[in-house]
Amino acid sequence: MVLGVLLVLASSKRNNIKDYSAFKQFKYMQLIILLAFASIPFGIWPRFSLVYFFDNYTKTLILFFMILLLVCDVHDLKKLLWA
Repeated sequence: MVLGVLLVLASSKRNNIKDYSAFKQFKYMQLIILLAFASIPFGIWPRFSLVYFFDNYTKTLILFFMILLLVCDVHDLKKLLWA
């Protein structure tokens, strides 16, 4: 996972985009993260909700942001889906 993040950051294809928060998907995901984090204290088992958030959900978020940053156009999306 760390190698994937480093490769995304080093990707020459995305170096020209400086403001990632301009994407609608980025703003929606920020809202979902905020709601998920805010709901932790109100869960049946708050401790395990926190563990799930930091163990499993963060991996999903990293994968989402990597795909968001790597897919530039329809051609890239087709390559990703057929790989």
